[in-house]
Amino acid sequence: MKRILLIILCMTASMTTLYAQNKGDIFLGGIAGGGISTNFIDGQADASIANVNATIEVGYFVANRLKIGAEVGYALTAGDSNIHVLTIGPNMTYYAKLVEKLYYTPSLTVCFALGFADGISIPGLGVGLNLFSMEFRPTRRLGFTASLASMNYVALSDEGITSSTLGINIGINPSVGFKYYF
Repeated sequence: MKRILLIILCMTASMTTLYAQNKGDIFLGGIAGGGISTNFIDGQADASIANVNATIEVGYFVANRLKIGAEVGYALTAGDSNIHVLTIGPNMTYYAKLVEKLYYTPSLTVCFALGFADGISIPGLGVGLNLFSMEFRPTRRLGFTASLASMNYVALSDEGITSSTLGINIGINPSVGFKYYF
């Protein structure tokens, strides 16, 4: 009888441990941003570009404080001509705990990009680096994010049409979002 009770106790303890490790490992979220930023297009600065962007993201914690994920994003840049960019690709984020419930979350994104301007679609690649991003988790299941400094580079090229954009967004182009942890 003692063996059966010991086996049941060990199984119960291992099940709660497994449950605790899986809790919060997967999340789904969204990010929205916009403002005025300085972009460098083909080596020339264009300071009067207004942009709006939205991203849907899903992620999985592969290690303690290290998340990998995938995101699908849309951005509209309004300057001399409107440029629509659709991006999809993987990302990686490191979570460094600053104080209870507040994390510093720098991230790196590499993506495939498809730009649309003046009826022409141009494929390309992009890289993004969020240098000053924070996440506040008031509950176990909900998180709020804010990014105040980021750097993005998108290179589009197709049949003689080449465009590269370097965007440096500091302060005046913040993005905010939410995450739901499963």
